[in-house]
Amino acid sequence: MNSRRLWTLFVLGVALALGVSAIQSKGQAKTRQMDERFSRPVGFLLDKIEQEYCGEEVSYDKLAEGAIQGILSKLDEHSVYLPPEQYQLLEADTKGEFGGLGIQIRYDVTRGVVVVDQVIPGTPAFSAGVLADDLIVEVIEDPDDKPIMTSDFDNVFDAVKILRGKPGDEVTIVVLRGKERAREDITIKRGIIHVRGVRAVQMVDPKRGIGYVYVAYFNEQTVHDLQKAIGELRDNGAKGLIIDLRFNPGGLLESAVRFSNLFLDGKLIVRTKGESGPTRVYRANPGEAYPGMPVVILVNRGSASASEIVAAALSDNGRATIVGGRTHGKASVQKIFPLPGRGAAVERDAIKLTVAHYYTPSDQPIAKKGVTPDVNIPLDEDQLPKLAKLLAEKIAYSPPNEKDKQPPTTEEKDGEQPQAEEEKPFEDVQLKRAIDVMIELLDAQHQPKESPETAPALQGALQ
Repeated sequence: MNSRRLWTLFVLGVALALGVSAIQSKGQAKTRQMDERFSRPVGFLLDKIEQEYCGEEVSYDKLAEGAIQGILSKLDEHSVYLPPEQYQLLEADTKGEFGGLGIQIRYDVTRGVVVVDQVIPGTPAFSAGVLADDLIVEVIEDPDDKPIMTSDFDNVFDAVKILRGKPGDEVTIVVLRGKERAREDITIKRGIIHVRGVRAVQMVDPKRGIGYVYVAYFNEQTVHDLQKAIGELRDNGAKGLIIDLRFNPGGLLESAVRFSNLFLDGKLIVRTKGESGPTRVYRANPGEAYPGMPVVILVNRGSASASEIVAAALSDNGRATIVGGRTHGKASVQKIFPLPGRGAAVERDAIKLTVAHYYTPSDQPIAKKGVTPDVNIPLDEDQLPKLAKLLAEKIAYSPPNEKDKQPPTTEEKDGEQPQAEEEKPFEDVQLKRAIDVMIELLDAQHQPKESPETAPALQGALQ
């Protein structure tokens, strides 16, 4: 190799990918610091590789890819390198339909494990009981073959290639779960993943007029489907609405903003703050689609990103009461930057870089902290998989376009016998409390108005 040529190629690639020119424009001191702490050490490394390394020759492209991956690994977990194959698959994922298990993952190269960031409700993985924060350590495609160890992967795309496959085929993943890192084998049948935003539209208390919708994901159709669902519920006498965002991994920021806009009259929805450019403010339009309809939102630690934006926006503006557990705290904005071409031999690749963070209307950061419910009912590690299974049944059997269709009872499922008395079915205490809160809110609407000095503090009563 020609070390001078290699060094030039490396500097050009990294400079263009990570905006070195923008950094240098901040002044000579910054340029000098970068030269001393970055350019010289890396140049020294490349010279030594050229002069001293005794091993199989590695192409410039592979060295550049390794350098980019290494730099991004020192940032946050959401800033990653996208090799050509994964970059090409990205559009299929964001359009809401793809083949696989239904999980959002990243690869922790230091531990050699695949981390489940989020599980998309209504997908095979969700129904099988996979949870956010599970660590995938082995993949078994054929019981007669040796397990594929995730420690042998180079990047997240190695995991994507293994986990995705022909719909209908089964794959077994071995996960470590919880603080104790208990081992669990989960077999999942692959499927075509249709990310339908709104599901399980039903009246949970017809007598009192309480409607319920489960929102699984924020995609392009979510707001349209929600409006249709609320219309159906109101036709059936709904006066109050419970919106279930538990295990909702997020989705499109635009969808979250439009969703919040339905319930807020000109109020602030969210701010995004980044290193470059001014703070961006998203505000609702004047007027509200459903004035006077009380709203309760259910969340848990699986509620992330766009779902956290909606919960915080409606809570901070006094438009909804939040019930459940603290949310995930994944509230950052990523942007895709295609890397400059490196010749015909290399297909287009890209980096996904965190460029901003979300802040609530009260100017509180969501990242790492999450959204704390008004009525806090956390679930432990044993209860979360049971809740996920219960919700999987509910959203599978209650599509939004089929009115009044309820999940089958235990006796109705494939002729199964009722559970033994000692095996009590899991009770959704969070939903039960949300219904109680909604009853309080509806009752408060019918009480005579009192002066501010004598009016009871409803919010305090809900704690």
